[in-house]
Amino acid sequence: MLCEDSGFPKGQKEYFRTEVAALLAESGMGRGGALFCLSRLWQYYDVGGHSMGRSLRSVILDKVMDWLRASATDEASVQKAKTLLSVLVAMHYDYEYINRQRWFDYQLVAMWDLPLRDRILVSAAAFALSIDDVPPLDEWDEARIFAFR
Repeated sequence: MLCEDSGFPKGQKEYFRTEVAALLAESGMGRGGALFCLSRLWQYYDVGGHSMGRSLRSVILDKVMDWLRASATDEASVQKAKTLLSVLVAMHYDYEYINRQRWFDYQLVAMWDLPLRDRILVSAAAFALSIDDVPPLDEWDEARIFAFR
């Protein structure tokens, strides 16, 4: 529903749907599919200088991937991963949050200015895990994120 905002241009919505569908067809669903998408996202973060804990989003991504790599029978780890991944998804859809965190050298003006590539990857990972709820970011400040175990 986040990408269905009326502000997103029709072409962007269609491209988003096509790319997410292609990723999920290539990666599959479940933990393996999510890890496939998140590994690609990690590569983009790394190229952008966000890896190795240099940003809150990379810290979240690293923890989510660790939990997803845990034992296949560890449902608690998967649930924790899903919770924190939903926070990461919310971060990628909130242009005001992105502006406050200074993710870019420029200010986003509206929701449809949000970068598409990272949003496709994080959304596809969420779809792979059947995440259907994204929390408001005002419920997840840095202290709560770092304390979440």
